[in-house]
Amino acid sequence: MASRVEDSEGRPAQTAKTFSDLQAELFADGFSFSGYERDLVALNRGDGTYLDISGVSGADSVSDGRGSVFADFDNDGDLDIFLRAVHGEAHHLFRNNVGAENGFVRVALRGTDSGRDAFGTEVRLATSAGVLTKVKSGGSGFVSQSDPRLLFGLGGDAAADWLEVSWPSGRRQSFAGPTSGSSILLVEGEDAPVEVREQSFSLPNPLSPDERRWLALGLDRGQPVADVSVTLTDGKERMLSDLVNNGETLLLNLWATWCRPCAREMPELERLHRSAGAHPRVVGISVDDESTRSRIGAFAENLGITYEVAHIDPTELERLLGTTDPGIPLSLILDDQLRPIDLLVGWSEETAERLENLFTRSDGADAMSWLAPGRRAVEQSLHETHLPHLHSRANASASRPLWQRHTRCASGELGLDPIDRGPPRDSRGRSLPIGSPGPPGS
Repeated sequence: MASRVEDSEGRPAQTAKTFSDLQAELFADGFSFSGYERDLVALNRGDGTYLDISGVSGADSVSDGRGSVFADFDNDGDLDIFLRAVHGEAHHLFRNNVGAENGFVRVALRGTDSGRDAFGTEVRLATSAGVLTKVKSGGSGFVSQSDPRLLFGLGGDAAADWLEVSWPSGRRQSFAGPTSGSSILLVEGEDAPVEVREQSFSLPNPLSPDERRWLALGLDRGQPVADVSVTLTDGKERMLSDLVNNGETLLLNLWATWCRPCAREMPELERLHRSAGAHPRVVGISVDDESTRSRIGAFAENLGITYEVAHIDPTELERLLGTTDPGIPLSLILDDQLRPIDLLVGWSEETAERLENLFTRSDGADAMSWLAPGRRAVEQSLHETHLPHLHSRANASASRPLWQRHTRCASGELGLDPIDRGPPRDSRGRSLPIGSPGPPGS
């Protein structure tokens, strides 16, 4: 049934549509909620309720996860998360760093009368915090199966008090409590557990956002980029090597006439260019295709750009960055041998600060010194998230980083890189008319 609503003065305004009506209109316009739902991570409080720790865990990906597996991939005594996603990166491994100083017991099962896999077997473990119960499952979630080994947290206990197994065949067995840190195999009908030696190891640290950007574009600080050709506004073709002199630093700023963040960044580059003179040398490289290339000159003039402007063909752009769609704005800083010094993606406060440092550093400064403050701030904010009183196991308080992600992510996913991926399009993917850029900062 439709509901009655009032305007700002309390008068009947209109009859509101039902949620179903509004949802139908959204779907008719091509909108879909699919791909926008963040993954949920919940913490068992131990009192029958759960705490939503999605944000602080670092595992709340927006990649539209469809299947997840919980397993101790590094055998360090806690459960990590492997996620299969639909959008962006397909596979995500989140390393669990919580409570690594606490004890655990790992139990593997082998059935005889109950079937070798022993699915449905119930294991109960007594600890100082109470009795912990787990059931071996043949699968969970969407076409997923988690670690078949059952993992119990002991907190600070040196050993469990006792262990009891209820097999699907109806047989019950009791064992002495295993010691902390042990991995055992229980075979249905056998009186003693078999000790299993499992080697723990360290997963490699996840790539920083900066490293992911370089890897995505195939850039290497020690190797010169391709010496591609660009076309200046006067129609003359020049090679990149022609645009830089010995001892100079070259800033290549990739932009397009349909890119709104570019319209905000370019006037700032112009201001820094005028205040610093010729160092570093700035060249704006438009990635406009033939349909919008005629607007390049007027666009730059409207923004008051006086530094050199050129455009690059898609084939040359792919030679330079390995893709024809790198995400813009993008600034590539090169030395006089065309070796990359740094990469600035998107337009944000951090980008503005790093550009300011580049233009204002003294001539005698180390070419890399201006990068450190911004880079350290970003990496610290991403990889040193703490939640002092989070519990991951029985009696296990955490003061260490939560799950760390072990995949590359799409640019902008973490909110660091406001970028533009192409001209505006409607819900059916058709290009929309492109107007004038408007005043800078709009």
